[in-house]
Amino acid sequence: MEDIFNEKLDSIIMRVKLEPKDYFWFTLYYLWKKMHQFILFSGLLFFIGIIILIAKGPSLKLIILFLPFFAFIFTLLSTVYTGKQNAEKHGNRTYTIHENGLSFISEEIQASYKWSTIVEVLKTKRYIYLFTTPNSALIFPTRIFIGEHLSEFMGFIPFNKRKEKINKSTQSKSRLVIFLLIAFLLIVGIISFLNS
Repeated sequence: MEDIFNEKLDSIIMRVKLEPKDYFWFTLYYLWKKMHQFILFSGLLFFIGIIILIAKGPSLKLIILFLPFFAFIFTLLSTVYTGKQNAEKHGNRTYTIHENGLSFISEEIQASYKWSTIVEVLKTKRYIYLFTTPNSALIFPTRIFIGEHLSEFMGFIPFNKRKEKINKSTQSKSRLVIFLLIAFLLIVGIISFLNS
């Protein structure tokens, strides 16, 4: 992987080579952000299905419990495949970052964004995501930044756009407890239905 930082006229030019895992981690983050309740519910149904399968043996009714989990697994597997294709097609990018925004060029795509059009900037341990829409983002792996380049890069991003990934608030935890309680009640209802 080649990483080049050049400072020219108050701008940074850098080459980024995205790998399939970069697309996978973004999709995983996105799925969790948009569908975490479905993911938890399907995992819970899968776990209940395994318990019933062990206790009572195989049954066609158990398919209902396994379908959501397998739908999620299918989504993850298709993400691995499309991530590989995206990395091959669009993985090599040259970015120019300056005080007004950023632009990039890849083999098939060329785009420019003003900072005002960036919806959100999220910094995690492994990545910096610049969301251009609520559903898509420019991916910057933190592995490409050497020394002070990360702080230099972040210095171009307007402060009101930045977000650090932090621990969930107590409000989010109470929502999770309520969701798990509702999921538990639904599962009890499903088990009752399967036993009848």
